[in-house]
Amino acid sequence: MHLHLPESCGSAGDASASAAEPSGQGSLAASSDRRFNQAADQAFDDERVSALRLRIATLMDRLRRQSLHRSCCLDGLTPAETRVLWLVDLLAAEGPDPSPSAIAKAAHLAPSALSQVLRSLEHKGLIVRMRCQRDGRGVRVRLTDQGASSVGSIRARQDSYWSDLLAYLGPDDAEALARIMGRVVGFQERYRR
Repeated sequence: MHLHLPESCGSAGDASASAAEPSGQGSLAASSDRRFNQAADQAFDDERVSALRLRIATLMDRLRRQSLHRSCCLDGLTPAETRVLWLVDLLAAEGPDPSPSAIAKAAHLAPSALSQVLRSLEHKGLIVRMRCQRDGRGVRVRLTDQGASSVGSIRARQDSYWSDLLAYLGPDDAEALARIMGRVVGFQERYRR
């Protein structure tokens, strides 16, 4: 975006003003106008970048607070409990019953925070914690029948959520969102190095 001075200000675009200037003064005025326009462009870019940064950060925060797990929570479960329950099922499908440390890593939770979530899920009858049969020291987590039923309900809500979101966006916007999110993730991976 270029800001142009009105003709009454003697901009380089005003032929009568530059014709009245002594030799060499016209190029000085044009140079001054270019510097003014570059400064105006930089100010506009700084304002635009600040506005975009605030808008994107606000939207990302809103998405985080309104996470998929929050949208798919079952009555009586917190978002953390919903996520951990879902992860126990996912990790168990990939191998043996998961350990608390594997769940904590997948959930991005501190071990102490996960311990509280597991205690609550166990109290609600959705999981059991048992000693590892191989060495008797390690602990493994398994869904109960009630927990497996709850995971089925969570999956149904997730499927509905994704269907509704993709229908709302439409194919073009959904593709654009996936492309842009991929670029953001790629940037973050390079930025952390």
